[in-house]
Amino acid sequence: MSCSPSNPNCNCKKVPCGCESSISVAPPCSVGTAACPNPEPCAETWSDCCVIHNGDSFAYVTPGEPSVPGFVVYQGERFCDTLQRFMSYYECGSSSLVPTPYGLKSNVITSTTINISWTALSNVSSYKVYIAPLSTLTFTLLGNVTANTTPNITATGLIPNRSYYIYVVAVDGSDNTSCPSVSLILTTKSA
Repeated sequence: MSCSPSNPNCNCKKVPCGCESSISVAPPCSVGTAACPNPEPCAETWSDCCVIHNGDSFAYVTPGEPSVPGFVVYQGERFCDTLQRFMSYYECGSSSLVPTPYGLKSNVITSTTINISWTALSNVSSYKVYIAPLSTLTFTLLGNVTANTTPNITATGLIPNRSYYIYVVAVDGSDNTSCPSVSLILTTKSA
């Protein structure tokens, strides 16, 4: 098989991977699945949600301010979740009383609907989900979701082949809100 950029089944790096046995992936991610479609099991081709941190948990602690919580990377955490939590921490720090939602992912996308889910949080009573067309960035409340084990929501009545931003805010029992989550940028399918 010749290697060319037009052949999606061929990894065209100039240097062999050499990483097949040194990377841990979170189940059910495996080569040839939707999460890891490239047939070569290389770190560069795996989804960031397949890669897990299997070293010790670690945190940044501000010297002289041990009461100020820093950003923590947890053992066993998926890299895509670490990235989402870091983006929220970078923007908001640890000042919010309510944890910021993370683990946002798209589940089903059609020409007129988008379904997303995220990681359930402790001490949260509900979530507010916002959506905006990429063309206008005018956010509107998509809906309120009661906290449960697998929080998710479906946006309906969308325009085919249109991109949308979607983000989530957590709300606790006293109506305190979290910082906004990262925004997913998702595109509906053609009609």
